[in-house]
Amino acid sequence: MGPDWSITDGLEEGYTQVATRSVSASSEDELVWNFPISITFKSTNAFGWPQIVLRVYGFDHFNRQVIRGYSAAHLPSIAGQHRLKLRCFRPMASSKMMEFQGWMAGQRPEFVDDDLPAKADGRKACRVRSRGHIALQLNVATRFMKEFGYSEEPRGTHAQSVTHL
Repeated sequence: MGPDWSITDGLEEGYTQVATRSVSASSEDELVWNFPISITFKSTNAFGWPQIVLRVYGFDHFNRQVIRGYSAAHLPSIAGQHRLKLRCFRPMASSKMMEFQGWMAGQRPEFVDDDLPAKADGRKACRVRSRGHIALQLNVATRFMKEFGYSEEPRGTHAQSVTHL
């Protein structure tokens, strides 16, 4: 988030539980996490609008925890319920040999800066591989947007938007 933004309530960072594939899932590649996020931001400037950055970890064949993917998106700026479909990706090794060494050591390529997926700087030279998607449902409330010259489109509690990022 930008320099004018601050968190007035809630945690900036958190971890969810471990999930496994369930028999009732519609797809064997589908996992469900229920992780409530409650955070309140304040700002006098829209520059640096807050983003959500997700990191998905899993276990490899040797039961070691490894990164499965990253994703990031700006939080919706309009009040209401939003469903986001975020593309997930993970960094690739620089060569096949490095990929094999990382697999053997359980140290697959990871970003040193956890916020890198939300930044434009530093990503242009990074090779990544697509790793599925994350379906995210957010309920957003806004206040005083009109006072700063921004449109507040009223939405009912049942209004939904679907965004593919």
